[in-house]
Amino acid sequence: MLKYKTMTKYRTIIYSTVFFLLFLSGCNKSDNSSDSMAGHNSLTVTEQCKPVENKCEIVGANIKLKLQFKATPSYQRLLPVTLEAFDASLESASITMIIDGEEMPATKMKNNGENGWEAQLMTFAKIKKDNIKIRLLVSANKELYSAEFLIQY
Repeated sequence: MLKYKTMTKYRTIIYSTVFFLLFLSGCNKSDNSSDSMAGHNSLTVTEQCKPVENKCEIVGANIKLKLQFKATPSYQRLLPVTLEAFDASLESASITMIIDGEEMPATKMKNNGENGWEAQLMTFAKIKKDNIKIRLLVSANKELYSAEFLIQY
């Protein structure tokens, strides 16, 4: 039993490392639009993304997501974030907040149930209502999906 737990632990570490490296390869592009992330399936926001109001629907080929902030973003405060998946079972999810062009550390989201994912983002830059972008990278059905989009609140 101990050997199985150890093998599962190492397998999880390896998968997490590979996923993070794939995420970083998408972050190093000079053009920040979601179309520039070659090798990933693009995700787009259906309307204006207002995650504080629970109005941020993100769609792609065979995938539909909803992003929600549990509080209003503010300087040097933890921001609880949830991501809900419809029509697809996510294998992993990672989120990055970009404030005024300054990229916060990427955060791997944790599965909180059937199709829900959550994370706590820490903001280290001055926040205004029009200077926040989200970079989202998810894996579903053994395919990577990515997006970068402005949020409003």
